[in-house]
Amino acid sequence: MPPKITQVQEPLSQTLPANHRNATNALLASLDDLESMLAPLFATPSALSETVAKLDTEKRCQLELLLAYALNTLAFINLKTNGTAPASHPVMHELKRIKGYTEKLRQVTHGELVIVPIQGRDLPNRERFGKQDPFILFKLGNVSKRSSTDVRGGQRPRWKDDQINIMMYESDAKDATSLYVTCLDEDHQKNDFIGNCVVNLAKVLEYGEHDGKLHTSSY
Repeated sequence: MPPKITQVQEPLSQTLPANHRNATNALLASLDDLESMLAPLFATPSALSETVAKLDTEKRCQLELLLAYALNTLAFINLKTNGTAPASHPVMHELKRIKGYTEKLRQVTHGELVIVPIQGRDLPNRERFGKQDPFILFKLGNVSKRSSTDVRGGQRPRWKDDQINIMMYESDAKDATSLYVTCLDEDHQKNDFIGNCVVNLAKVLEYGEHDGKLHTSSY
């Protein structure tokens, strides 16, 4: 059940000036509306988690950001009314860290880049004996992710059921328009460079997908 909000029982006309009374009445009305809106989320112990699970990524991020700011505001008010300097209290430092973590969400997600590597053909062989173990490193802005390694994949590796997901934000979309793709031979001492190329994401952002061969620009 949602927490009950106890309203002032004593007539406000006898305790507050007119302008304060009007503001208080407006606040109490807003709290009533808020309680009604939150009621479905607290109807059962699992109602909140079930509701959040149904949200898409963008809406879920917005909810997490809202909760972080709500906690920060409530903690500030509580400390202030109890005569404690909020800036010096440990809980405010922790909430500040949470706000910093969720600040990225404020930019709203631009979308999710989904990369599905399939296979490589006629790659240079970096092993003197036997077959190389290729994997792919993808870099977009400050984010780097890699595929699995095709052990003994040689010059024609295949990446079965691999999928790489990279979240993109509005602020990143203008700058991170190039996806850097590097193919490496996994080795215990040092990974050997096989080749690389750059994918222009302008068309991906415009049309929604890029499906085709990637030709290495260097070996």
